[in-house]
Amino acid sequence: MKRICACILVLGFCAGLPGLSWAAKRTKTVTTAPSMTTQQREAIKARALEQFNSQTWTIYLTAQGVKKPRVETDVLTFTGSTVISQNLSSQGYSSSNFTLSVLDDGNAVFETVQRTEEGDLALWRGTLYGNKIVGILNLRPQGKVATIYSFTSLMPVVSATSEPEPEPRKKKR
Repeated sequence: MKRICACILVLGFCAGLPGLSWAAKRTKTVTTAPSMTTQQREAIKARALEQFNSQTWTIYLTAQGVKKPRVETDVLTFTGSTVISQNLSSQGYSSSNFTLSVLDDGNAVFETVQRTEEGDLALWRGTLYGNKIVGILNLRPQGKVATIYSFTSLMPVVSATSEPEPEPRKKKR
């Protein structure tokens, strides 16, 4: 009985090998859009840098993963290749250099890390879409749980779907 089972397994394995090799030969080719030239990317970077530096940006931050999100306001100021957050600078975070890159869709992205003397970190990543900034702020205080905020330069609408208040219980007499 064992020999019959072993023969069936060996034959099944051998019969499956040609099918596997056929499946491995089939590859799907994916065509991608031609990427931008270096000159195009540099032109987009220059426009984005000019746009970042042309104004102070009022941003609206919303904490992620909280039961009742509330909107906080901050001001980002870009000067040359540095950025500073008004709220974070009042908490001891220094201004920092930011990097600017261009996505394949033509939007510019800035990234920076701000630090305090105690070692707390604030990691920023924002994308410039036309005249607005959308992004993520990751606050990592030393020895505490990190908090992630999404932010935008357009005033967000926070849904007012609060939990219904429980009805007061009647006391039994």
